[in-house]
This record gives sequence, structure tokens and C-alpha cells, in this order.
Amino acid sequence: VESISQVAQVLPLDVRTSSLEGLMHEFHSDSSRWVKISACQALGPFIATLPSEHISPALLSLFTQLANPANPTAADSDLAYSCAYNFPGVAQALGAARWGEIADSFSTLAGNIQWKVRRTLSCSLHDLAAVLGSSLTESELLPTFDLFIKDLDEVKVGVIQHLAAFIATLSPATRLNYLPVLAEVRAETDNWRFRHLLSSQLAAFGAAYPRTATQETLLSLALALCNDSVAEVRIAAISQVGKLTHLLVQPEEGEGADGLGDGVRGFVDTVCTMARAPSCYKRANCVQICASLIEGL
Repeated sequence: VESISQVAQVLPLDVRTSSLEGLMHEFHSDSSRWVKISACQALGPFIATLPSEHISPALLSLFTQLANPANPTAADSDLAYSCAYNFPGVAQALGAARWGEIADSFSTLAGNIQWKVRRTLSCSLHDLAAVLGSSLTESELLPTFDLFIKDLDEVKVGVIQHLAAFIATLSPATRLNYLPVLAEVRAETDNWRFRHLLSSQLAAFGAAYPRTATQETLLSLALALCNDSVAEVRIAAISQVGKLTHLLVQPEEGEGADGLGDGVRGFVDTVCTMARAPSCYKRANCVQICASLIEGL
């Protein structure tokens, strides 16, 4: 049972949907508790090997039951973790059209009392968003995203790690509503790793937002991160400055080659003043930011 998903990947579809699916049902009802648990853990990887139209409701039901804490088979919390871990693969195999069949299980997993289950789900929100598209993401995933971004640090880190990828799947109007979230993450003073993750995605944020809406917001955020008290945060932010500025100084339609906004000019002026700062690390930052600008522009 532990190798059935690997075996399925190299066998014809008709064998997977007949012989192997029958075996999965037998393993799931096995008299041995250990075989039964292994079967539950193998359900997700096995389903992911099947095309959407060949995933039977009966097989999918075995998987969704793992998310229900009241289910005797899923009494072991590790099964809920396994369900959450394999959830994106199952969702991708099903496709957006069959999301309704696993939506309740997603909600149950998102509210699981075990933080490791919620953390696993938070790390894959952007993958689920890519499968569902912007419309379903906003109706089905955004409420969970709003909860996870305020959850324990162990859960929140999964969201922040892929924040740019998740925001990129939203509609342009909804993205703008989440622009203040970036500043809120930077305001986290008790965990510098959040700021480090934010710094490493600055260019991706610039690509997701329109220039007119982000010149001042993203550049001021980048400047604050470039002057962070933690060296790792500064290094990550400085490495992104060139790519970010490159996105923001590109001429838009009907605009001349010299289309720099006040936000970009102010940013450049601030970088130049750092060259005369009393602090040696700020003067060093100026040199490093210039190097990043040369590379990016």
C-alpha cells in the first residue's frame, strides 16, 4: 500500500481505475490498523495519478473523510495532516469544476485544532489558488487566508512565504485591498523572519501591482526593509531593489522615456543621502543598493 501510488504512475489508466482502485478499497477496510492507516495516507497520492473524470465519488469520499475529526478512521491527527499535505495534489487532479466536492473538507482542515495541519494548508494556499482561478479563490480561499494571516506564527509563515504568488492570482481590484497587508507584515517586530520573507518577494509584488498604485507604497516599503535592523533582511531587500525599480521606471503607454514618478525620484534622492549618513552600515547600504540598481537597470 505504501508503494501503490508509485506503481500507479507507470501502469495504464484502465489498470489504475480497476485493479488498483479495488485494492485501495480493500486496504482501507483491512483488519490491520497499520495497513488501514497506510491506506489512508496513500489515498491522496493515488488519486493524484488519475484524471478528473476517472476519480470516482466513492474513492474521493474516502479521502475527504480523513478531514473529519469525528470519523473513527481519522481519529489519528496524523491522518488529518496527511489529508492537508496531499490536498493540493487532489485538488489539481480534480480541477476547479469539482471543487465543490472537497470544499467542505478544506474548511474542516482550515479549522483543525492541530496547528501543523493548518500550517501545511497555509503553505499550499497559493497552489490551490492557481488551480481554482481568481473568482473561486476570492470566494473560497480568501476567508481562510484572512484567518491564517492572523494565526500562530507557525501557521502565518506559510502564508507569508508565498504571499506574492497568492496575491497574483486575485483580481486587480482585490489585490489593491491587500496592499496594506504588506506594511502590516513589516510591522511585525517580534519575528524578523517575516520581514525577511517579505523582502525576498519585493520584485514579485511589483509585478503583481500596477505602477501607479505602488510607486510610493512599494518603494517606501523597500527602503524601510533596506534599513532594517537585521542584516539578513537588509541583504534580501537590497537584492530586490534593482528588479523592483526596473518594473517601476518602464514607460507606460503614451508616456515619454523619462517617465519617472515622484516616488522613484524621492527613492533615488534618499539613496543618495545615505552616502553621507553618519552610520557606516547605511553608507554601505548605499553602495549595495547602487550595485543592485546597476544590475536591475
